[in-house]
Amino acid sequence: MEQTISIEKRIQEVLANDPLFQVIQETSAEQHFLSEPYSSELIEKKYYSPPEVAGWFEVTDAQLRYFIKRFEEYLFDGQATNPTTATVIRLDFKAILKLRMILLVKDEYRVKGLKQLLRINEDGHIVKQVPTQENLPETTTDKRVDTLSQALAQIMHTGLFQMEQDEETEEMKLTLNVDFLQKKIKALPSESSQEIEKL
Repeated sequence: MEQTISIEKRIQEVLANDPLFQVIQETSAEQHFLSEPYSSELIEKKYYSPPEVAGWFEVTDAQLRYFIKRFEEYLFDGQATNPTTATVIRLDFKAILKLRMILLVKDEYRVKGLKQLLRINEDGHIVKQVPTQENLPETTTDKRVDTLSQALAQIMHTGLFQMEQDEETEEMKLTLNVDFLQKKIKALPSESSQEIEKL
């Protein structure tokens, strides 16, 4: 038996990494967007015509086509399987959701602002962002900091190293705890101790 999930959860899954959905989530429009009546009529594997979708959104076919033209690459993700041609447009589940988000925030962001938000250049293409240290997600950075913090705590726990602040630069430095090391060497059997001291 196939397990069903709510349409709200499915929309959240499909749009999880969408920059426009992240904007919608920060507004009061999120609950409205997730629970609109048309969403219960949508079938994921079906394509819909612009007039049909325009009726759901209470806009004209021409208005809908205007936004489809401006955000074509964003809406269709460069899908080769989409049956859209130069004269016939077919909208799938994800494209309809993206169009609805555009229509919900179009007055606030305008076309130019939406294109900047979605990183769409003047030619209508999405500019892919190469991950750098500055634009890594905060969770990635947080995980790295946590990992380094845990590693440093383990190193400090051994007693072999100590943290000292450089008086001139006020930087914290990790230094070898020579006293601790000498005590440990002396505690070794005499033959091993003498060999280590030679090193």
